[in-house]
Amino acid sequence: MIKDGDFLNLFREIKEAKALAFSSMDSAQTQSLYVTLVVGIASTLAALIFGLLLTAGIRTKLRNANAAVNAITEGDLSAEIKATGNDEISSLLISTSQMRDKIVEVIGAMSLVIEKISENSSKLEVTADQVSDGTSQQATSVQETSASMDEMANTINENARNATETDETAKLLAENALVCSNSMKKTSEAMGDIFERIAIVGEITRKIELLALNASVEAARAGEHGKGFAVVASEVSKLAELSKDAASEIQRSSTDGKKLADETNQMLDELLPEIEKTQNLVQNISASSKEQATGAEQINDAIKTLDNVIQQNALASSNLSVSANELAQIVPNLEDLVKQFKLAKIDDDIETTEEEDEPSENASSDHTDDADTSSNEDNKSNNKQDFGRY
Repeated sequence: MIKDGDFLNLFREIKEAKALAFSSMDSAQTQSLYVTLVVGIASTLAALIFGLLLTAGIRTKLRNANAAVNAITEGDLSAEIKATGNDEISSLLISTSQMRDKIVEVIGAMSLVIEKISENSSKLEVTADQVSDGTSQQATSVQETSASMDEMANTINENARNATETDETAKLLAENALVCSNSMKKTSEAMGDIFERIAIVGEITRKIELLALNASVEAARAGEHGKGFAVVASEVSKLAELSKDAASEIQRSSTDGKKLADETNQMLDELLPEIEKTQNLVQNISASSKEQATGAEQINDAIKTLDNVIQQNALASSNLSVSANELAQIVPNLEDLVKQFKLAKIDDDIETTEEEDEPSENASSDHTDDADTSSNEDNKSNNKQDFGRY
């Protein structure tokens, strides 16, 4: 069992031990603060040296990058862009060098394209002028052809009208020829009737001559009393002779007229098929003329359409010539733009090395070690402070 005196002694000892512990902790804390201060100053100096070295390297690389970009901006693509290391600025320099190579490649291609454009624009302008001259000549020829087609169409229409009138005339001629043929047939028949009638008259005249002869014989027998009758018989005989001659003449005329009518009728019969053939030919000519007129109108329309197309081609060729001329005027401007860049044949534009920056890395390592030491000291100090609270 613990007595009151023992308890007081124990409490006193604990209090003394506590005071001694606090005294020891204050001394250790003071020493730790000194160590921490020294380590902090050393770390700060190391970090400052590392920062200066790193800043100098960065500034050098930034100056190189700025110079390269300014050279590219001013059009100087002949300068080499060297990049060392594998940091971000080196990557920027490498990318800038690659960009410069691409620009050089593009400008070279542009130079070739401009040269081709210059050559082709000259050829295009000459071709456009030739096409324009050709289209002008074609337009003139087409206009002359159109005028000739108009005249030919008018001539064809006139021929068609004449063919139509000729067809009508041929129809009328065929009708009249048919009427004449029928009339000549009737005339021939009438001549035949007249010939038959004249034959009867001739027979009557012959009989009258016989009667007159008999009357003369009887008058001679009557002697003195028959003289008057003999005179009458003589006159009747003369009249019969005249009638016979007239009948013979009429018969010959009738025969000739019938023969002529028959020949005329035969000619009309032969002429009618020819007239019909001529009529058919005229009808064919009329139909062909109408078809030719239609074809001429279609050709004329086609020529007018062709003339419109040629006019459009002439306008297009004129615009093409203007465009070629404008293109030829643009080429010198493009050449001036390309000439603003200074190019050079570069074999190796980028020299990339995988060497590490040892001073920077060593400084970084020292800075890391100092930082770790400072961190450890801070942790110890914090632990001591935490222990002092209990």
